[in-house]
Amino acid sequence: MLSRLPSPNPKLTAALHAAIKDFVFAAHLCLTAVAGSPGDYDGEFLSLMARANKQMRTAQDIIDQTLTNV
Repeated sequence: MLSRLPSPNPKLTAALHAAIKDFVFAAHLCLTAVAGSPGDYDGEFLSLMARANKQMRTAQDIIDQTLTNV
């Protein structure tokens, strides 16, 4: 997905880039837990997912505003 960036809108690009980074890191934490790592990543995983989802909502808001102003 990052290969499709940047978008024409720098704020949209920033929001999508941040969301992708957080989703990827959360996925790595999940894989680490499944692999049996002794670490407890529940809080960090949930925080990353919440932050990534917030960035996706921001991106969607930017897209919606752009489309209504066409």
